[in-house]
Amino acid sequence: MQITLINLLTQMQEKRAKESFEKIVNNEQAMPVVKEQAKEGLKVFI
Repeated sequence: MQITLINLLTQMQEKRAKESFEKIVNNEQAMPVVKEQAKEGLKVFI
């Protein structure tokens, strides 16, 4: 579910999602696959 949401927000280029993506990447409890998707999503905002 999280990956789908990350993909959707990335496709929409929703700038407000950037902070949430950063939190996911830095969250030690987040699943690695979710962290990787959030990292990919952050590339859109650079």
